[in-house]
Amino acid sequence: MNNLISIIVPVYNVAPYLDRCIQSIIAQTHQDIEILLIDDGSTDDSGAICDKYAKQDNRIVVVHKQNGGVSSARNLGMDIAKGEYIGFIDSDDYIEPNMYERLHGSIIRENADLAVCGFKQVRVNGDTQVNDATSDMDWSKENIIKNYFTQGIIKELMYAPVNKLYKKSMLDDLRYCTQYRMGEDILFLFKVIDKMNKMVYVEGSYYHYIMRENSAMTSKFSAKRLDYVYAIRDIETICLDKYPYAIDSAKTWVYRHVLNTLRQLIVANMLDSHKDFYTENKTYLKQNKKHHFGKLSLNQKIDYILIMYCHWLLKLKVKLS
Repeated sequence: MNNLISIIVPVYNVAPYLDRCIQSIIAQTHQDIEILLIDDGSTDDSGAICDKYAKQDNRIVVVHKQNGGVSSARNLGMDIAKGEYIGFIDSDDYIEPNMYERLHGSIIRENADLAVCGFKQVRVNGDTQVNDATSDMDWSKENIIKNYFTQGIIKELMYAPVNKLYKKSMLDDLRYCTQYRMGEDILFLFKVIDKMNKMVYVEGSYYHYIMRENSAMTSKFSAKRLDYVYAIRDIETICLDKYPYAIDSAKTWVYRHVLNTLRQLIVANMLDSHKDFYTENKTYLKQNKKHHFGKLSLNQKIDYILIMYCHWLLKLKVKLS
């Protein structure tokens, strides 16, 4: 049996964090691994750091490519991976030494397609938040999808491709959507959930997720956030096609995201440059108002009215809040 794990690490301008990340992978107690460092056109010392480690450890493969985004780097990693199993790690994060040993052992023992563990969010000031669950929760595909849009712990653990181990065979026809600059990871993972037969959960926070100030999810509003809406509307479409028991919660989840994104777009004075997005999603809000408006908070209902009819008053509301 091939127990090789291909660990895909997209690398872009993360020199201050990269040593810790690579060292944590090299130190894995499951040593049958190949480490694919995909340098996505870094302009700092990241590429040189990758090359340094490749000279020290023959399990490391470095690919230097033109910058194309994290999705293109992950896709390239999957294209060249030789292992029967695949894991993803972000290059500014790090993992516990026995993470892949625990995930691999569980995926084999349970004959699962996917193994998942908890993780810690680590802020730059040292504060941490543990995101972990118990293995005796209902981790069936149906329950995950049913509660994906509403239950906090499932949302936290099943939104990102990291802290997981996948059977490569399950990913053969799955790739990240490179046209999306945000939300591509949540869409990819939902497609994984859609395709899998069985998942196993491993208790413990073995993955350390670094919350950087300038990360995609903590930075100020940008046009990338519009792609997130397109990605989650793709997820809504999957539910409409295949999971009728999740349609209502999925549509409410998307509805709130669309509302918040239009609000941010107006407040950021970016409406003129994204009129098509505004028109399309304003129509979406209006068409789905009957079923979801009543589920909004009072503040969200006010935002809805101002988004539809009075932009300047929305800006004033935000300024005074």
